[in-house]
Amino acid sequence: MRIMLTSAIAMALLATGCKASADLPNAKPTNAETTAFKPGDPLSALDKDGNAKSSFPAGVVVRLNAIMTRSKNTIDTFDKVVPGIREASKTGTNAAGLAELEKLYSEAKSANADLIAEGKKLDATGQYYDAVIFAGMTVFADKVEKELAEEMKLLSTPKK
Repeated sequence: MRIMLTSAIAMALLATGCKASADLPNAKPTNAETTAFKPGDPLSALDKDGNAKSSFPAGVVVRLNAIMTRSKNTIDTFDKVVPGIREASKTGTNAAGLAELEKLYSEAKSANADLIAEGKKLDATGQYYDAVIFAGMTVFADKVEKELAEEMKLLSTPKK
């Protein structure tokens, strides 16, 4: 989970406006995504002067960062509490621990749903955004939700 978290943080930093290629003098992106549209086209990764655009429109960055922060905080909390919950669950079902995991799962599910909704809004605008960074964000939020669901299932299974 830590490797994925590092990738998500790197992607989030890019989303905040750290435009790697745009911050270097005379650097011009050359991949297929940047050449599919003419500079200045709303779906182009390049502005009218041929410089790289930000990964996301300004207002969207704030909303995406808030969602990713919620997801990251949820998995950080999970990482802190799950050892104790697992230990308490060794002797049987741990109702308090499962309730805590259910709350965290609800938070993760909500963040994931909000991220999907934000993606639909981005698609509807018809403007350029970095789909690769957004995909990384969705993978991270989805894995947080799935990890919590798997842990809840594991801990709610009666011990033999």
